[in-house]
Amino acid sequence: MKKVQNKLDERLNYIRSLILNMGVFVEKTISSSCDILLNKDIHHDIMYELGKQEEEINTLQIKVSRVCFKILARESPVAGDLRLILAIVNTNTDLERMGDLAFNIAGRAKSVKKDPILNEIISLFEAMFAQVSKMVHKSLDAFVAEDERLARKILIQDDIVDQTRNKIRTGLEEITVSHNHLIKPCIDLIIIAGELERIADHATNIAEEVIFLKTGDDIRHQDIPNERSENE
Repeated sequence: MKKVQNKLDERLNYIRSLILNMGVFVEKTISSSCDILLNKDIHHDIMYELGKQEEEINTLQIKVSRVCFKILARESPVAGDLRLILAIVNTNTDLERMGDLAFNIAGRAKSVKKDPILNEIISLFEAMFAQVSKMVHKSLDAFVAEDERLARKILIQDDIVDQTRNKIRTGLEEITVSHNHLIKPCIDLIIIAGELERIADHATNIAEEVIFLKTGDDIRHQDIPNERSENE
C-alpha cells in the first residue's frame, strides 16, 4: 500500500512540475504582449516566438491531462488526492486558456495604431498588465504551496482588475466620440482590456481551486468570502 502511495505521490509531483512549466510560458506570453502594446524592445520575429510558446503550453496541457486520467483510471484516488487531481485538471485548462488569450492580445496589440491621444489610456494598460501578471504568478504560488490564505487574497485583487478595465473602457468610449479616426484602435484596445480581464478570471479560478483543495468548499459563483482571521 505504501509503494502505491509513493508512486502516486511521484506522479503528482511530476504533474505539479508540468503545471509550473505551463505557468512560466503563460507569464512570458503575458509579459511579451504587454511589451508589444507599449512598444518595448519589440523584434520582428516576436510573434513566431510567442507561437512556439503557445505550442509548448498546448503540449504541456495534453501531458497533464493524460497523466491525470491515467491516475484516475488506475489508482482510484480518494479524499485529498482526488480533490488534488480535480484541481489540477481544472488548473490545467485555465492555464491553457490564459495562454490562448495572451497570444491573442499580442497579435491584436501588434496591429494597434498608436496615437498621442491614446497615451493616457495606454498607461492604464501598463498598470492593468502588472495587476494581471501579479494575479497569475500568485495563483500559481498558491497552487503549488496549497496556500488558502494567499488564494483568498487573489480573489480580492480581481476587483481591482475589473475596476481598471472599466476605467479603460470608459476612457476609450469617450475618445471615440470626439476622434472618429481612432475608432478602430479604440475597439482593439477595448477587446484587449476584456481579454486581460478574462486572464485575471482564470487566475481567480485557480485560486478557487486551491480553496476547494484545502477546504472542500466550492465558492464559485458566490460572494467573495472574508479572509480567515489569524486565530483560525
